[in-house]
Amino acid sequence: MRETKRDMEIKEFLSKSYATTSVLCDLFFNGSLRAGQSRLQKLYENDYLMRKRAFVSQEFAYWSGSRRNIKSSHLAHRLMITETFSKIKQLEGIDILNYDFEFSFHEIVADIRMEVMYCGKKFVLLVECEYSKYFDTTKYDNFYNKYVENPSEYYPYFMRYPSIIAVTDRTIPPSKVPDNRVSNRIVNVHENYDNINDIRQHLSGFFKNQLSVSVPKK
Repeated sequence: MRETKRDMEIKEFLSKSYATTSVLCDLFFNGSLRAGQSRLQKLYENDYLMRKRAFVSQEFAYWSGSRRNIKSSHLAHRLMITETFSKIKQLEGIDILNYDFEFSFHEIVADIRMEVMYCGKKFVLLVECEYSKYFDTTKYDNFYNKYVENPSEYYPYFMRYPSIIAVTDRTIPPSKVPDNRVSNRIVNVHENYDNINDIRQHLSGFFKNQLSVSVPKK
């Protein structure tokens, strides 16, 4: 089998993540399930990819590299992460410039860190998919307070305080930082993604002077 550029891109993406057939079709085959299934089957048969049935959806879940099989509970969370990535990527007007899965910086551990371009302005999104636990607002309060104290330490990763995308159906605890400086940065996306466009509305708020772009000076 001749390996194509798209095949290499799929392998690279799956070396960092796990994804279902439908998500891979959306990301790499313009939504064509038939074309995606056919090519993914060939990649699997020729040992380019590994796969197993996903417990939740019963689709095949794919990955690449030397990683071994993964527990079903962990796999469900990983698949939720890549589905969220795919949903954001499909939002009109949002271009993903770069991204990292399993991003960690000081006390912050996020499932995805994304740099996106929207309406000519660059934004940083920290995405957390809470499959089985509650969203931790406190760590973002602490992060904000440290950012205000020493913003230069954070500039290589965050030119401004990031927007936080929390994918969960559970109630998000309120922030204790005054004036909604953290609360206004949190977008709660439902687990069925029926309000995914709230991300675009949130970013649009920066252009309507509803949200502070930078951390206020002391």
